[in-house]
Amino acid sequence: MRTPALLWAAGLLVHALWALAVPGPSDWDPAYYSEVARHIAAGHGAVTNAAWLHAALPASLPQPADLHWMPLPSRVLVLEAWLGGWGQVTTVLLGALWAPLAWALARAVGAPGRTAVLAGLLAATGLGYARFLSTPDSIALYGVLGGLGFLAVATQHRSLPLVAAAAALTRGDGFLLGLAWSGRGHRLLAGAAGLLAFAGWQARGLWLGGERFLALRGSTAQALFPEGATCAAPASGLGERLHTVGGELLDVLVVPLIAGAGLVPLLALVGAWTLRTQPVVRRGAAYTLLFPPIVIALAPAVGGSGTVFRSLSAVAPLACALAAVGIAAWIRARALHPGVAAALGLAVAGTSVTMGVLYTRSAPERDWVCPEAEGAVFASDPFFVAFACDQPAVLLAPCHSPEQVQAAAALLAIDQAWFPAGRDGEVGASFDEAEDLLQGWSAVGTRERLAPEGLR
Repeated sequence: MRTPALLWAAGLLVHALWALAVPGPSDWDPAYYSEVARHIAAGHGAVTNAAWLHAALPASLPQPADLHWMPLPSRVLVLEAWLGGWGQVTTVLLGALWAPLAWALARAVGAPGRTAVLAGLLAATGLGYARFLSTPDSIALYGVLGGLGFLAVATQHRSLPLVAAAAALTRGDGFLLGLAWSGRGHRLLAGAAGLLAFAGWQARGLWLGGERFLALRGSTAQALFPEGATCAAPASGLGERLHTVGGELLDVLVVPLIAGAGLVPLLALVGAWTLRTQPVVRRGAAYTLLFPPIVIALAPAVGGSGTVFRSLSAVAPLACALAAVGIAAWIRARALHPGVAAALGLAVAGTSVTMGVLYTRSAPERDWVCPEAEGAVFASDPFFVAFACDQPAVLLAPCHSPEQVQAAAALLAIDQAWFPAGRDGEVGASFDEAEDLLQGWSAVGTRERLAPEGLR
């Protein structure tokens, strides 16, 4: 066990260093998971203080959590939340497991010891996911579950249905992993386990959310773009949908290269061809090729490059194992110096670091100022407000109408909008857009807050 333990320690060091540069969540998913975990740890149950779809607003906040997101990414953070953390330590520990999983997968497909170590070192870099393995997203956990599932396929382990169910409770498209793992014998249960876990959680959402849950699911399924998913977009025609899906598929072609730090997907193709008769390679290839068009077709607005990037993490340990096999096969075929393997490994590490530095620039400032309000507020990033300030918040986006905004303000007694610089993002409104939507409201002090004229 010494080799996988050392590889895990190497991954732990890498991701712990990245964690020092990530003081808080930079997008919705990690902010949401951390906030829900904090509520569970405090004894409030699985609830959230953030709301983002005006067509399905609750009568009050907090509201039941996980009507859109799946539960496991927040549940694994509960112990750390109880201890006062926001999920970084747990995520770093999970991300570090990619390295020994890649080593184990390389050994399972017959790679010699040195090749398996190379696989583990490639995975320890985090590839294009480097910065994301130190913030509590679903990526670290999904990579672990994907690695365990592919290892169970390679070794014919009977834990596969359990892993498939866990994957389905980690990401909304996680049931596709179970279907990819399905095969003869006990592997046939993997697909059924994933589908049952997914269906059971959707039934829970319907029971808790009722019509709001249906409106939420309908909006995310019908919308063609992320902005539409927040505004209950009308149903799209078949031709328009096919055109959008085709465009999205072209956009995601580059995602594997980003996720794999450029070289790893190309090297993995060599390894996959070398081991093409092995079931685990075929299952990995089937998942990688088929899940992007499926999720984009089912929900174009939320199934684009971000979803594909996150869900590709399931094959990251396997890709590292196949890349190491590909490097070894290339060196043998070309009679190259063994130092080529080290050079390629360093190139992957360098690309990973470069991408991580670029991603880290989107991290929030360490010091932020929370809104001074007793009740809910409008925000361009309600999940950040709920996470950082424990403040109920409702999304305000450019696609909302003044009438929708007024109805939301009346329903939840909102009398303030909070728009700190740099927190508008892709979907949320800017301060100027908020001024147009909030008719009769004006700035309070700096250009970060808006309130009705009579309450300034």
